[in-house]
Amino acid sequence: MINNIRMINLLRHVYIESRLKSDLKGISDIDSKIEHPFSSDWNNLNYKQQWILHKYLHSIHVFETGVDIILSEKKLKSQPAKVKNDWYAALLMHDIGRADEINTDGKKILGYSHGALGIEILNHNGIKSPYILFPVLMHDKINFDISSLKPEDVTTDPRFSNVPVKIQKIIKNLIKQYRRMDPKEQENVRSGCKIVVDADQLANLKEYDKMFKLSQLPKHPVISKKVEQALKEKHYASHHDLKTYPDEAISYLSWMLYSNYPIFQAELIKRDIPNKIRQFILKEISKNSSKKDVEALDKKLRELQNIVEESLHAQIVPDKMNSKTKQTEEQKRRIIARVLRLNPSQA
Repeated sequence: MINNIRMINLLRHVYIESRLKSDLKGISDIDSKIEHPFSSDWNNLNYKQQWILHKYLHSIHVFETGVDIILSEKKLKSQPAKVKNDWYAALLMHDIGRADEINTDGKKILGYSHGALGIEILNHNGIKSPYILFPVLMHDKINFDISSLKPEDVTTDPRFSNVPVKIQKIIKNLIKQYRRMDPKEQENVRSGCKIVVDADQLANLKEYDKMFKLSQLPKHPVISKKVEQALKEKHYASHHDLKTYPDEAISYLSWMLYSNYPIFQAELIKRDIPNKIRQFILKEISKNSSKKDVEALDKKLRELQNIVEESLHAQIVPDKMNSKTKQTEEQKRRIIARVLRLNPSQA
């Protein structure tokens, strides 16, 4: 079993402590900025500083969202404590590789998957559990069935392109370890991957406004044809096809078409997230666009929003809409307090 207290310390070290004399140099009261992200004084931070603090906080929010998912599913909730503890660790550490993904101007400088860099960081720190490493590695590779993966695939599969040889070796050993596990253990590895994927996307979607504030795309009242077509065909828009601010909104809407657990759709519907994203985009675009252009954009956004909402409602499980009980909330509070080293009253 992995010590989760060590995990939160490792997360903070990688994102915060190790950067106090470099990326975060000169920032006063960092904890206050983490607690109140994107407050007015965030404008004084450069892009990378905002990115680092946001991703650190996002990691904690993904963990909290993942706890909701685990507690919402009887089969997940009933797994052994050591398995759930590793899932909690995977949720916390899923984006550990993103701390070194961009430069000061926000340009991506990591030439391969941040999940692959993440497992190298974890492996270096003595973390070997496949219940942790596989979800970290695979969380940005949607609908990738790891059960069919063979060690030799690592050097040929395009999803591992440009991964350094030393990390390929870690991945190969991880796959070998997975293939030696019994079916129940393998199922729990796959469940961990699914939990982290859903928690990551749901946490981001619940904080869409913070995601947009980190966007560097031009605020033109246009949706690119490839991005629009991707959503209409109900698959993800390629990051390389995103050319405008509204394109980013469509990309987020497309995330809503894929999930593994019913609480995902229930939360999006309950929070009215598709509609809020459309309204947020229109408000931002209207600041520098004509009324005619904004109305045309609104019409297109409504059309795409309807596609997403129809899909969400078609998949919804009614008893997940209001599934939280006082007992569940108390369980969540205690798990968060333990993993993040809080007193229960602070969780």
